[in-house]
Amino acid sequence: MTDEQIKQCITCKEVKPLESFPSRPSLPDGREGECNSCRSLRRKTGDGYLKERLRKHYYRSGGKGDLTLEQLREIESQKRCTYCGCVLYDEIRMVDHVYSLGQLWSLNCAINMVACCRSCNSSKRDSHVYDFYQRSDKFTTAQWEEFVYKFARRAMRCEPSKEELEQWSIGFELEAKELKEYLQRA
Repeated sequence: MTDEQIKQCITCKEVKPLESFPSRPSLPDGREGECNSCRSLRRKTGDGYLKERLRKHYYRSGGKGDLTLEQLREIESQKRCTYCGCVLYDEIRMVDHVYSLGQLWSLNCAINMVACCRSCNSSKRDSHVYDFYQRSDKFTTAQWEEFVYKFARRAMRCEPSKEELEQWSIGFELEAKELKEYLQRA
């Protein structure tokens, strides 16, 4: 390799091929100073990754919502998928908006966000959470009841009674129905 095809990382100080560095056309050699490995490690261990995620959530929502870095950190620290209950590890951990940002009732706030696995996130997409519950094999009745309990508790900021949980569950079902009807008319 020639000197033009290699570069020293500013973080780990290792000399690596240019392909090991993120592209940055505005720089003289067209590459970042930090290699992909160091950048990935820095983003995962520091707040940089969460800050970037927070920035993207605000961008996607048009600046609506009040999600804080601490709230996002708490959501990301969940150990199990909200929808199927599988153990979450970094490679499959996603944050899902219960009410997708494209839906009428959507907000970019902690109440509306849950941790889930990549599979459930891509299966749910922008559908209503109740519709996803109805069609998913993995989103069991027990998982649904736990989801409703946790959602209601966050929204109400207190322990919901059994009657209130039943009303929340019915409310999700009615919302899904109303959303379908609205979309059919539109």
